[in-house]
Amino acid sequence: MNFINDLNYSSVDTETLSEYLNKNVDLAYDYFISQSYSEIKSEKKEIDQYIFQNLNVIKKLDLSERSNSTFILCLLEVSERLGFTLYFQRLYKLLLTADIQISLRLQAAKMYFSGMRNIADFEKVLYLILEKLEKAFIIEEDGVDKVILTVTKLYTTIIESFGEYNAEGVLKFKNQLKEAKNDFFFLRNETISHILAVDLTNSNSASGEIHEILDEFLKREKFVYPFSKGNFLIESGTEYSKNITSGSLSFATIRNVSSNSYRSIKQDSIFNSLGRGVEVLTSEEQLLAYMYGYGKMHFAKINEGFKKLPNDILDQSLDIIDWGCGQALASHSFLDYYSSDTPSQNIMSFHLIEPSEIALRRGALHLKSFDNKLNLITINKDLDSLKRANFRIKEERIKLHLFSNILDIDAFSLTNLISLVKTTFKGENYFVIASPFITDIKTDRIDRFVSSFEDKISFDLLANVDKYRGEWLNGWTMVLRVFKVNL
Repeated sequence: MNFINDLNYSSVDTETLSEYLNKNVDLAYDYFISQSYSEIKSEKKEIDQYIFQNLNVIKKLDLSERSNSTFILCLLEVSERLGFTLYFQRLYKLLLTADIQISLRLQAAKMYFSGMRNIADFEKVLYLILEKLEKAFIIEEDGVDKVILTVTKLYTTIIESFGEYNAEGVLKFKNQLKEAKNDFFFLRNETISHILAVDLTNSNSASGEIHEILDEFLKREKFVYPFSKGNFLIESGTEYSKNITSGSLSFATIRNVSSNSYRSIKQDSIFNSLGRGVEVLTSEEQLLAYMYGYGKMHFAKINEGFKKLPNDILDQSLDIIDWGCGQALASHSFLDYYSSDTPSQNIMSFHLIEPSEIALRRGALHLKSFDNKLNLITINKDLDSLKRANFRIKEERIKLHLFSNILDIDAFSLTNLISLVKTTFKGENYFVIASPFITDIKTDRIDRFVSSFEDKISFDLLANVDKYRGEWLNGWTMVLRVFKVNL
């Protein structure tokens, strides 16, 4: 039985649905949000039927319960993805009434999903919509896909609503979008250029062609390059590696090398290509920009987590697993934090997991610059591709898991990750999870991961901290969870 069938079965009444969601809302997140567009579109009919048949039950959910509000946000998200205008309006109103935080991108979608009678109405709010989408792209979204989806649906709404009797107005709106490229980075995407190049002579065929372009864009693979099968990956022979010499190089020293290099090429287009720091990095320029823009923030957040670990954690043999490690910022920060305790003698291994080969090689270089004797295991995979066999872990050792700016990302199955952790890392485990606060639904994804281990008698929550803008350093936000569990 698949998820949507389980969901239908559990939606017989509000109490049963709420109980089901309390245990399984991570499955809803995986199904409605983490699936690719082509996967979710293939089940459009089933999702439509589910919402239609169960909307009255859904509307009665107690949204003060986090799992229920997360579920409604998931339904709102998928309604926007699949163009369910009526469901979107009703779910949005439901969340608004309950004072639930709604993302900037979905706020932008709401602006054109209702209340627009003519093109002039759309023109009045166009720049407000684009401003919300640009901000969402920079601080909320895991990539450009969803903002491209939203602005394209806005454009096709204009074409389908007014193309037959106001072709001149539609053409004017198209030209306004073209001109807006000068002000909004996300509009410079190649797919937007293809969409705006479509001839509008026949509005019906134009809309169909645009939808085909959008579908093709959204169906593309997450990673377009093959993962390396090399046993060990490390950067060497590059200009950057020549500037990184061995000898207990601190995190600050490493970041200064990157920052100084980036200043000579500094461009908004490079920095904006990072999304909000969650895009898979593919170029030298992006590596430098990431360290320049996000390095200090990563270091400060993960160090707050290390403060919650027991003082004697290095007295026993330790394996460190750095999930979505990027340039190994979290692992390098750990070495820095415990540098006075000469940690390398008890650290048996660093497992560095990262889909970007260029970032992974640089991460290995960074750690080796601190201590060339460190045992590094590089795993060039995304989280959904991991298997138990990728890890060289012994049960008697302590396992320290570092999740720095990774658990709030939509691009992987949380359910699969939880299963992998529980079946692979037997024995004593510590988890340090640090992320920015983006939205409530992103934070709930982190809390669902934590709560999946609470049924263990040995579970011990060591830190549960949320810092919003203005409550912490430099205007940064922070979501910090640290816990211990025996598996």
